[in-house]
Formats: sequence, structure tokens, C-alpha cells
Amino acid sequence: LDYLGGFDAAVAHVGGSAEAIAEIRNQGIKDLDQFYNPTPYRRINERYAPHNMYTSLAGLLELQKSKGFTSNYTGFSRKGKEAPATTPTAKTIDLVISGFLYNVHYDYDAATNSYKRSEGGKPHVDERSGVQLSPKVVAVLVVPQGINSDGIHTTYESIGSGKLFLFQDGTVTEGIWEKTDRKSQLRFGDTNGAPLAINAGQTWVSLIGTAGSASYAP
Repeated sequence: LDYLGGFDAAVAHVGGSAEAIAEIRNQGIKDLDQFYNPTPYRRINERYAPHNMYTSLAGLLELQKSKGFTSNYTGFSRKGKEAPATTPTAKTIDLVISGFLYNVHYDYDAATNSYKRSEGGKPHVDERSGVQLSPKVVAVLVVPQGINSDGIHTTYESIGSGKLFLFQDGTVTEGIWEKTDRKSQLRFGDTNGAPLAINAGQTWVSLIGTAGSASYAP
């Protein structure tokens, strides 16, 4: 909820933690709850519940339009032109998330100046096309991490600032992430706080609990 707040965005969800549901209701967050808006959501038979609920961007946009929800935000600072490194310094990235099945690996692909994503020891591919996911930018935020009162859901202290690993163009920049409050945009800066611009294109933002959970190699 903190991260979508910076985009003035609606939230699409099927259930959630008691704390999150209460905040959505009490703070007037734009809500596309499946329980009250079932039309754009559907279950498939190929997967076990609860991981078989699907929706579509077209359906959610139509629901958002019917509710009169709009967004007004400033996006990430983007570079005008990519600048791939002649000698990449971050050709592989490894992130320890919560166990083998969810640990992430990236391989830099110089031909497309992007990072090919793997998860659980195998390529992470689009289910329909079979094409491996390849973001242009991988932003890794080190944030305080814990477990909420139900003992199940992971919590992240998303307001404040902390260490940043920003991967693009085959290189890494270590800097600082900052988010001053729920409605402010997430900002990326160098170690002195000067703004960092990122490449246009798909951007993945990952959260880790300690700086030691990220590693990279040339």
C-alpha cells in the first residue's frame, strides 16, 4: 500500500492481512477488491487454490473507470538514452529472498542490455509466450524486515531511507533509496543523495532484509 500510494494507484487484491484490509478501508485507498467486484477476476483449473485467481489489465482498467478512479503522479526519473558498459561490472545478480524456490538470479544480456531473470533455479518465463523475463533495470532495496501479528505475513518498513543496489547497463550503483511518506514517490539517489536516473523500460524493484542478501559479479 505504501508503494502504490506514490503512484496514486488503485489496489487489486483477493483478501489480505487484517491490517492491510483495515488500512484500505479506513484511509480511503482506491479499492478493486475481488470480493466486492468479481467481474474482472476468474479462477482457472490448471492451478490449486488459492493460487489460481487471475485477472487482466483490460478488466481492471474497466473496473477502475466505472468507479471514477484516476491517478496523478510523477514517475521514476528516466535517462534519455541507454549507455551499456563496455566492460560490465555486474553480469550476474543473486538475491536471497525467503528460500530456494523464491531466490532470484539475473544474467546480464549485452545484446538487449537487459537482465534475464531466473527464480528457484530455473528461467522465469512468460507463461503464454515462453519468453524469459528480462527487465532493463533491477533496483534492490535493503529495508527492515519482520513478521506481522498473525505470524504469517512478512512486513517491510517501506517509509524512510536505506541502502540501494541499482543495476542497469551491466553495472551496479550503490546508493540510497528514499520515501518520505505513503503518498510520496520512491526516489533513488547516489551515496550523496543526488538523484539517479534509470533506463526507460521494464523495471523490477526487489526488497531484501540485509545488504548481505544481495551479491553480484562481473
